[in-house]
Amino acid sequence: MRILALTALVLMALPAVAFAANMTVYAPEMKVARKRGLVELTFPAGLRATAPGYTVKAAHGVVLLRSEGSKELPDMPQGNDGGNVPKLPDASLSLQNIKQLTFTGSAVWDSKEYRAKAGSASSSDGGKTWQLSGGVKFARKDSLQSARGKSFTFSLANSTLSTSTPIELFGFAVGEENASFSSKNTVINLKTRSATLTGDAKFEFADYSLVSAKMSIDLKAQKLVADGSPKLVSGDSIIEAKQVTITFVEGRAVLDAVDLKGRLAAPKGLQP
Repeated sequence: MRILALTALVLMALPAVAFAANMTVYAPEMKVARKRGLVELTFPAGLRATAPGYTVKAAHGVVLLRSEGSKELPDMPQGNDGGNVPKLPDASLSLQNIKQLTFTGSAVWDSKEYRAKAGSASSSDGGKTWQLSGGVKFARKDSLQSARGKSFTFSLANSTLSTSTPIELFGFAVGEENASFSSKNTVINLKTRSATLTGDAKFEFADYSLVSAKMSIDLKAQKLVADGSPKLVSGDSIIEAKQVTITFVEGRAVLDAVDLKGRLAAPKGLQP
């Protein structure tokens, strides 16, 4: 893959002491189209984009630039005959000048701490926040745990991963069982390795499910606490409590409940 260097300049409107972060794109082909107030760069043959702290690879990419205040881009060839791809001359392609980044086709977002694989990855704030969708797998590189789901919002600035769609957590529960979670708002704090689920929170593992208004999870300690009239369901049996705590330790799941009501035979893998 030949290199196409997108050299970023500081926007003229910025103070002299401020320096915008740069993005460098490596690609075998680029197409340029001008729109009202925008320049659209399309990479139809795949690309690798590198910015401070992360790299994104994909089979296809589109970068929208704000053209106001930047030098004119030349007319670029629609393809390449095998020679070197021409460089963009003095284009203002700082992350602050990028309106939209869209990577599709087996997109891989990679940093020192995290790796995400998705059908698409897009950002409309210069790479601070990413929308990941289409069979997403997100993992910390220092842990065997990973989260999978349909879509996530990844905030690089806040180190959070959030979604309103069901997810699976691998490496959270015991053995080879995978824990499934869903809520109206699930937020994973990647720094503290904790998560909160609010609004119709549901946790499923082995032969039982736990529903509650709110749940908090300590991913490092493998501990879940459910508040807000939680109900633990297994078959036709239901127990209600003021609070339910489930801890996965030494190959087993331990249940603790406050103000327990009802009777429930412990399902497979769960020990009261």
